[in-house]
Amino acid sequence: MKAYFIYKLTCAYNGKVYIGASCNPENRLKQHRYAARRGAKQLLYHAMRKHGVTSFDMQIIYGSLNKNHIFAEMEPYFIKLYASNSVGYNLTSGGEGANTLSGLSEEQKLARAKKISISLKGRVRSIEHKKHISIANKGVSRNRGRSCGPLSEVTKMKMSAAHKHHAPWNKGKKCGPAWNKGIPMTKEHRKKQSEAIRLWQTHI
Repeated sequence: MKAYFIYKLTCAYNGKVYIGASCNPENRLKQHRYAARRGAKQLLYHAMRKHGVTSFDMQIIYGSLNKNHIFAEMEPYFIKLYASNSVGYNLTSGGEGANTLSGLSEEQKLARAKKISISLKGRVRSIEHKKHISIANKGVSRNRGRSCGPLSEVTKMKMSAAHKHHAPWNKGKKCGPAWNKGIPMTKEHRKKQSEAIRLWQTHI
C-alpha cells in the first residue's frame, strides 16, 4: 500500500518554511529544484533562486497510508501550525490535493465540470500558448532539433567560462535567526514527527 507524507522545506538563510505533501518527497524535492531553475514564478521558487536551491533542507514531519487524511486534514494543519502561508512560502492554506470529487454525485460532478467550462469560455490565448497546445496535440517535442546527447568539450568550456567570475549567492551574507527560534515543539508534534520518520524509513 502506498504511503503519503507531509514534508517541510526550511530555508537555511531566513528560517522560513514551505509545507507540502507527496508519496515521494525525495522526488518532489527534485521537482521543486527543477521548477526553480526553470524560472517558475511561485514564491517558493523565487526564494530558491535568490538563496540557492541547496539552501532548502527537507524534513519529513508526518506520514499516513490515507491519502485524503494527508491532503485534506494534515497538510492544512501543518501549514497553520508553521504559519507558512503568512510568514513562509505557501500560497494557500492547503488541502488542494485531496480527492474533493469522491463525495459528489454524478449530477454534482457534471455541474462542477460545466461551471469550469463556462469560466474558461471566451478566454483569449496568446499565440505562444496556442502554439504550445498545437505541438502537444501533435505529440511533437518542444525540444525538436536540439541535441539531447552529452555536452561537447567546447560547450563545457563555454559554460565554465560563463560561471567563472560569478560570486556565490551567499558571499558576505549572514544567516538571520529562524522565525520560530526558541519556540518549543509540543509532545504531540514530536510524536507525529517520530511516527512519520519511521513510516518514511519503511518505504525507502
